[in-house]
Parts: sequence; C-alpha cells; structure tokens
Amino acid sequence: MIHGNEILAKIEARQLWSNFHKDFLLEVRGFLRQQLPREYRVFVESQAVVISPPLGEHVASVEMSASLEVEENCETFTTYSLVIRRAPENRLVAACEMLSPTNKGLAGKLEEDKYLRKRDLYIESGVNLLEIDALLEGDRLLPASVSGLSRYARNAWTLLHTKAKPLARVGMGSARSSANGRVESRGGRHDDAEPGSGPRSSR
Repeated sequence: MIHGNEILAKIEARQLWSNFHKDFLLEVRGFLRQQLPREYRVFVESQAVVISPPLGEHVASVEMSASLEVEENCETFTTYSLVIRRAPENRLVAACEMLSPTNKGLAGKLEEDKYLRKRDLYIESGVNLLEIDALLEGDRLLPASVSGLSRYARNAWTLLHTKAKPLARVGMGSARSSANGRVESRGGRHDDAEPGSGPRSSR
C-alpha cells in the first residue's frame, strides 16, 4: 500500500500541487457543509498570482473573476483558501490555509510576505485558523509558539480564539524523509501555547 506521504511527495515532484490543493479543499468543504449549523457557510476562494520568472518579480495579484492579460515571459499561479462565514452578517470566523509553493516563497519572496501578512490579519481579527504545510520544499512559515514543528518535514497547526485567553494553538507534525529516500511518519503535539513575542515565522 502506498503511504499518504509518498503520494504527496509525488504530487509535489510532478508539479501537480495546484490541482491537488483545490480538490483537497473542495473535499473538506463538502464534509464541513454536512457538519456545520445552518447559519455557517463554507467557501473555497481563489486568487490568481502572476510572477515574472527571471527575477522572481511580483507583477500582479488579482481575483479570479477579473480578466488579466499576462506577458509571455510571466507565469501564473492560483492559490486557494477555505473560509467559513457566519450569516447573516457574512462575518469571517474561520479559515483553512493549505500552503502552496507560491505562498511559501518558491515563486517569489513578495508572495511569501503577502501570505504572512494575511495570516497576521487572521490573528488580529479573531479568525480561527488551521494551517497545513504538506510541502517538502520551501521555508517553514511557523509562528514562534509552534516553531518546534519545524523539525518535521510536514506539519499542521491550529489557532483558536477562546474567551479564557486570547489564543490557543495546537500543532502536529509528521513525515520526515529517511536516508533511503522513503518517508517515515513522526508525530508531535503542542497544546494551548500562548502567543510568543518572537518572530512571526520560523525558517
């Protein structure tokens, strides 16, 4: 039987992440729609990113609904986010971010910085967040309070806003590559860690 981490590695190596990224979040959306109360709505939102490959220069970032003319020497990428909004005010209450090569900085540093600002905005706005990093390449964009997860090749952590204290974070990590190239599973957990005063990401 093929291990899930081996499948992820093949998807990444064959540069099929954008398709997998979208399909994964759509599956999660379908599951959540069956579980959430009626006043909550689940959406998968997309955004187009245009990169100039020679210098990694950021050209444009637009919503997918807009039409965009792209120069021949530019590359386009699509990023996806799952969000939960509460009716009737349509207030954003939770988000799931599965990191892509683009927002991990593999297509340009500016897009990584843009994602980190977006994550900061989630935190400041009281939005509950699940962040999944299933990519082997790129920086580990972990907040200081869960920086211990950087020793894992893949990780996921949550940020929960509670009445008792401003933030509670839970993190889990898995899948460290072994010397023979196969992927071995590992697990770790950090429960209810207070937000640290250190840097916003661990690289």
